[in-house]
Amino acid sequence: MGIETYKETNLHRQLKELYSGGNEYTEIKCGNWVCDIINKDGEITEIQTRNLSALERKVRDLTRTRSVRIIHPIIEKKTIEKTDKTGTKIISRRTSPKKETPEKIFKELTRLWPYINNPNFTILLVCCDIIELRRETEEKKSRGNNYTVENKTLTNINKEITLAGKDDFLATGKIPVGKDFTISDLKKAGNKYGGYTLWVLKKADLIRETGRQGRKKTYSLV
Repeated sequence: MGIETYKETNLHRQLKELYSGGNEYTEIKCGNWVCDIINKDGEITEIQTRNLSALERKVRDLTRTRSVRIIHPIIEKKTIEKTDKTGTKIISRRTSPKKETPEKIFKELTRLWPYINNPNFTILLVCCDIIELRRETEEKKSRGNNYTVENKTLTNINKEITLAGKDDFLATGKIPVGKDFTISDLKKAGNKYGGYTLWVLKKADLIRETGRQGRKKTYSLV
């Protein structure tokens, strides 16, 4: 069974329909795997809305012989709609203060970093807006509320960012060129995921430690 197909949200289905373009094959078996999309040139596309690490074995296997593209949404605006227990009446609607940025991808790469320089591996970040539908439940959840997420629906695509090779990943991580830098420099540049970024890029041998600036480690491009 393919990733998420057993519990496919509107968001997953919409992205699959959009990026299949009607000219590709969907839910096709390829070796030991079921793939979301295979185009006529044999390229595999996987829609993964969360937990990219779950794809590691699949990516490792398929990139040996095929090109693999992962499509991952970056939620720039999330509107939360809450319904009653029947799911038929909306009782509140608000915009979440949380906004994802492209650098979030590094949080998802803790098991996929070995493929950053693999020519058969690319990621397409879809920066978008969604509606998240939450339904009231009988019992409170662990975080103290009594709502459960029922669905996520795509409402707008703002832009796309392709990550294919080290230069794209370095640019997305806001890595300075030609000088040493610290995690604070990434934060000043707008990268809220500096710790993940440094860990992933260091594992991929794209940056190296060069010393310290006070208590903070300094890094440079390899």
